[in-house]
Amino acid sequence: MAKNSTGQNCRHGRGRGNRRNLLGGVLAGLLERVWTTATYFILPIMVIEDLSLFPAVKRATEIVKKNLLLVAVTEIGVSGGVGLVGFIRIVIAVGIGVGIFAAFSALGSTAAIIGAGAAVLLAGTLIALVSAFSSYVTTAYHT
Repeated sequence: MAKNSTGQNCRHGRGRGNRRNLLGGVLAGLLERVWTTATYFILPIMVIEDLSLFPAVKRATEIVKKNLLLVAVTEIGVSGGVGLVGFIRIVIAVGIGVGIFAAFSALGSTAAIIGAGAAVLLAGTLIALVSAFSSYVTTAYHT
């Protein structure tokens, strides 16, 4: 358990042992998604229509109310599609890394060390590319 500045035990942050609030986590995630989606509407309205914050929020609310189903379906679709494709590509990258390691391991212990390094570098590079692709797709959608 963490100690505060006076040396007393205290609980803070996310590390609260085994007591996790599942409903709170789901609601926090949902609130984060709604806020993020709202900012993708509010900020462009502020720039394009030269409005301050509160009129931009009102305008964004009008747009979303008129297109709520479209906004919700596309947000879920893009997130789900990018998540699924990213997951599949990461599984493939890890599989390639394991294959490289297994091939080098068959050659001996020194080759296994080299194979482990090569596997980590290649799989890590592929995972970084998947992450960049996912970020690109979601940014392009929201733009």
